[in-house]
Amino acid sequence: MPEAGDLRAVRERGGMTRRSLLLAASTLPAAGPVRAARDDAPLRLVIPYAPGGGTDVFGRLLAEVLSGQLDQPVIVENRAGANGIIGSEAVMRAAPNGQTLLIAVSTHVLNRYVMAPLPFDPLKDFTPVARLCRTASVLVTGARSPFRSVDDVLSRARAEPGTVSIGYSEASTAYAGYMLAQRTGTSLIAVPYRGGAPLMTDLLAGNLMIAVTSTGSAAAHLRAGTARALGVTPGERMPTLPDVPTIAEQGVPGFDHAGWYGLFGPARLPAAMAERLAAAVSASMATQPLRARLEELGGALDVLPPAAFAAFLAEDDRRWGEADRAGSLRSMRDL
Repeated sequence: MPEAGDLRAVRERGGMTRRSLLLAASTLPAAGPVRAARDDAPLRLVIPYAPGGGTDVFGRLLAEVLSGQLDQPVIVENRAGANGIIGSEAVMRAAPNGQTLLIAVSTHVLNRYVMAPLPFDPLKDFTPVARLCRTASVLVTGARSPFRSVDDVLSRARAEPGTVSIGYSEASTAYAGYMLAQRTGTSLIAVPYRGGAPLMTDLLAGNLMIAVTSTGSAAAHLRAGTARALGVTPGERMPTLPDVPTIAEQGVPGFDHAGWYGLFGPARLPAAMAERLAAAVSASMATQPLRARLEELGGALDVLPPAAFAAFLAEDDRRWGEADRAGSLRSMRDL
């Protein structure tokens, strides 16, 4: 069942479309073996969500390929809770020696506006290593659900306000659900989860009516026929789900929402180490197994090296800041 306690704890504490492949290898130093501070120590890759979700699936595949590029073990550690904040804080407090890295999603920046105050600054307290890819989300329901389209959901929400529950596992997917309710004048009951896997478990069991989640979290269930895709969040249909219309196509004009995966280290990670890690990541992302799996998960390979990723994050922060000042994020603080 949903676990919102971590969200409250943080507050109380002070708390896709197919795109052209952008391989950054050509702009980065040659990968070569990249070692952390201690040659005998494995690299720890922290995933701030529960096992089995889209971020976890992608992160474990990256860890496997990256281990070969680095010529050292890469161990995945799930630190779920509080919308990704618990795992992120663990990396923020780690030594900046290249042995501890974080896979974060677009929520990493958005959190400062919907869950403030945070125990860290998402830009200043981390070193951007590489943006990995763009991602899309999908509005899903269980196979036994009566909903077969976005219009079915909205009709029920209008006829019986306060009866349609919508699950999410981080702020970016929560924002997609918020946008759907806001732009259609409906009331949806937001339900938080620690990750995509527990969210899908409740959805398939009928304990949750609909959810916005990553295509990675939903893909296996969609293929098995145990879940049904109602709409995708980007402005164009996804190549991996060509028969699923966009939410915009279904009477919500202008609806367009996508995210990203990125790799971070603690603040003060030496620039040379960040560049060399980014080169190894770029080479890993270019491998056919990882590229093919990424496409299956609905992601679009779009690698950025450290400096370009830092600039992208600053722009992302500016965009969310404008949305916050315009009042577009106000209701999300109660999710």
